[in-house]
Amino acid sequence: MSKERVLLNANVLYSYFLRDLLLSLFAVGHYEAKWTNRIAADIWTEIDRLTHVADQSEIPLAARLNGSSKPPRRGDLLIYAKALYGTGHVAVVLGVDPVRNLIRVGEQNFENDPWSGSNAREIAHIERAGRVWVLDPYLIGWKQEAR
Repeated sequence: MSKERVLLNANVLYSYFLRDLLLSLFAVGHYEAKWTNRIAADIWTEIDRLTHVADQSEIPLAARLNGSSKPPRRGDLLIYAKALYGTGHVAVVLGVDPVRNLIRVGEQNFENDPWSGSNAREIAHIERAGRVWVLDPYLIGWKQEAR
């Protein structure tokens, strides 16, 4: 079984598995937005570490702006601006295809389309001058394990 990671602060909880298959993603955005007036886009500024469920060890996160020299990796969180849906949006990177320049993501509540296979959608990306740009409107960037 894969190791589960949880992002946690007082107002936001996301849970997901980091293997080939997205087993669960609990985005409490609607509930927490309704009761605390917080939004998914707040993850960009307010979440700076993961807590490993099994041993409670903390894993520091880095915020990478779209156009970063550090490309998205499997397990990263794509964070979208508040301008998208008035709350922002979060997607989990399930895989990166460097040959086709695609990022496969898992997500909920995006255009309400059912998944066509093992991911919700594929997003194109390009590399220019050592920087990676994910070609998706409203994307602020990605949160990834700081290394």
